[in-house]
Amino acid sequence: MIRINKTTSCVDWGERNANPNMLPPATAAYSGSLRLSPTYRIRPWSSVPAEQEISDRHSCLSLKTNKEGVFIPSLVATVETPAFRPEFQPSRRPEGRGFKPKLGHQKNPSMHISTNLAGCVLRSWRPEDKAALLLHANNRNIWRNLTDMFPHPYTETDADQWLSSSLNPSTSIYLAIEVGGEAVGGIGIIAGTGIGQYTGQFGYWLGESLWGRGIATASASALATHALAQPQFVRLEAPVFAWNPASMRVLEKVGFIREGVLRRSVFKDGQLTDSIMYAKVRDA
Repeated sequence: MIRINKTTSCVDWGERNANPNMLPPATAAYSGSLRLSPTYRIRPWSSVPAEQEISDRHSCLSLKTNKEGVFIPSLVATVETPAFRPEFQPSRRPEGRGFKPKLGHQKNPSMHISTNLAGCVLRSWRPEDKAALLLHANNRNIWRNLTDMFPHPYTETDADQWLSSSLNPSTSIYLAIEVGGEAVGGIGIIAGTGIGQYTGQFGYWLGESLWGRGIATASASALATHALAQPQFVRLEAPVFAWNPASMRVLEKVGFIREGVLRRSVFKDGQLTDSIMYAKVRDA
């Protein structure tokens, strides 16, 4: 049961477990309360089909009160509200500083980012990239410098799963590095959540046969510039294993700053090693 405080015009969501399908809209979910207007409406998340999750127009519930001030949900037609996913709840931020809560999953359109290197572009992954992905990704020297999200050996099943998941709606960015019409590596940003919602984890990999040609530098520069021009990202972080100075040089060339050393924080390939934190921050 959800009761209204008629003095403050807020709904107390402390009792929302009584009806777990009722979730507050992201635009108003601050400090556990929902500010109301006489016509404010809310829809149950579970009623929205998966293929409609990114739509802003759904069947919804209208919240009305009875004589005791208890909300009685009733089904109405459709209402326009921002899409909401519970894992992307916004935090309270001061008004007027250019910060706006990120509202749920945004379906990434097909992306294409040019670089300053002729023949090198960043673009969305495609199902037809499977053969090239297997050719370049199945390499122990690449795996050794990445987190365990990147498997080794890199199998056909791994390729199928990656190509499928990279096309799912997400606030993160996952792109192929294309050189001469072939996908030869990957680059992306994992979007943060909660208090880290404006921070992205920045990473990339490149087929070993293309190392030393400036491709990683051109790709990292293009994506970092693109990301920090968007309202979604204010800070990009790129931790690098201590045994990978080549990647440190790439990041330094594109404006990342070495911020510190996380001593013995990584266990990879049977060894404990340091992680060097690099970051690039949008100018205030």
